[in-house]
Amino acid sequence: MTALGGHYSNLEITSDDTYSIMMVTRRCPMVTIHLNYLEREIRRLININTDNLSIEADLVKCTIKINDKIEKIEIDQDHTYRSMHKAILNEEYSMLCSFDEGVEVMCMIRAAERSVQQKAWVLR
Repeated sequence: MTALGGHYSNLEITSDDTYSIMMVTRRCPMVTIHLNYLEREIRRLININTDNLSIEADLVKCTIKINDKIEKIEIDQDHTYRSMHKAILNEEYSMLCSFDEGVEVMCMIRAAERSVQQKAWVLR
C-alpha cells in the first residue's frame, strides 16, 4: 500500500482534507481510494471496473450505472445509518461488520498513515 495525504487547505477542521491510497488485495490487483474535502461539488462515487463491467454507484444522486445502463435507486441517504442502528438494537449482528473486519479496516488506515509518514510503500 502507498498513500499521500494530509491537511492542505484552510478548512477549519482537525482531520486530513485530502487522501489518496493505492493498494493490492488478494482478489484485486489494484485498488484506489481518493478522499477529498476540497471539492465544491458534493460527490460520493464508487467505481468498479472488471473485464466485462464498468460499475459506478453515485451515493449522492442515488444512481447505479452498469456499463451504459443507469438505474435510479429510491432510498433516503440516511437509510444505511438507521438500518445499522436498528440492527444493533435488535441484536441482528449478521448485518454488521465483525470485530475482525473492523480491526482489518483499522490496520488498513494505520498502514496508509505510515505510508504518508514514511513516503514509501508499506505492508499492512
